[in-house]
Amino acid sequence: MNLEQEMNRIAGIYKAQGYQVIVRPEPADLPPFAKDFKVEIVARRAAEGVLVQVKRSREEVAADADMPRYAEITSAQAGWRFDFVILEAENSMAREVRGPRSPPNNT
Repeated sequence: MNLEQEMNRIAGIYKAQGYQVIVRPEPADLPPFAKDFKVEIVARRAAEGVLVQVKRSREEVAADADMPRYAEITSAQAGWRFDFVILEAENSMAREVRGPRSPPNNT
């Protein structure tokens, strides 16, 4: 599937949950706090909303310096949340190269 098809598939998941969905929203489609956000999907139902970024890979997530700011600003807004979707599955070789995650040392 190409990116557009994947975004439409993801939009369908939100629609199935009762959200009104806009794929590739314009600034006018976004809530006032998010007018400058670059998101692929905005979904709304009743008194709640979701801003969604879609990334092809974990590398794209790591390279996006705005994502943490978007998440922080969105989570501070009543009724809103920030979701992100990574399309590419992590392969075992990448996990091996990166190594296992160590549990925090609480001693």
